[in-house]
Amino acid sequence: TVQQYDGSVWRTVSLAGWQPCRDIDGAIGPAAVATTGSAYAYQWTGSNWQRSATGGATSGGIWVHASGIALAPGPAGTILRHDGAVWTSLSTGTTAQLRTVWGASTTDVWAAGDGGSLLHYDGATWSPVSSGTTGTIRRLWGSGSSEVFAVVGDTSSGGALLHYDGSQWRTVHTTTTPLLAVSGRTATDVFAVGTSGLILRFDGTEWNVEVSGITETLLDVWASPEGEVLAVGARGLILRGRR
Repeated sequence: TVQQYDGSVWRTVSLAGWQPCRDIDGAIGPAAVATTGSAYAYQWTGSNWQRSATGGATSGGIWVHASGIALAPGPAGTILRHDGAVWTSLSTGTTAQLRTVWGASTTDVWAAGDGGSLLHYDGATWSPVSSGTTGTIRRLWGSGSSEVFAVVGDTSSGGALLHYDGSQWRTVHTTTTPLLAVSGRTATDVFAVGTSGLILRFDGTEWNVEVSGITETLLDVWASPEGEVLAVGARGLILRGRR
């Protein structure tokens, strides 16, 4: 299922097939794409969700450009690309399992995953970049080409927040709790979530803990331009915060 919110109520949209949806990105329009843990994805046509074969199992966070082009981590060392009609597999030159994709544009894309693997795509070639960590990079988010954030989450070593300033990546914050997702409104209003109900907020200067009121794992977070923040977790949990 996909849960759709119209500003006042949530409604459940049932999808064809049995594959559970794992991630979604894009505006609710022809650009929206939802991925599953198998070799299928769903694209919103404007009136319904249409299932398509991706050619490989997706394994993390998808990124959808406004043009409708979508990129998602595929089998180890690959990125799956959707051009609006057909999925193709792109070789990245690494054997690591990638977990997340985010781009400032279709010629300025980051992908990251296991062992601190980090790649940059210029529209033609994937190139390895040092992340400064050996942990699993779970999610990427940015407000532009010189303001990109990444979260690290491992049960053995805890979590970390990485930041790219346009020239290099560096670790800007660490936690004892694994971090699983990151999103923001601007480069000075960013949220990260993780296990044990952890919510962190960056105000442009430092990362501070927000009171979530829960201890359940938070799997994803999204911040709207208007200031509303939604975080989701297991068993249908949705947290809503507003600035």
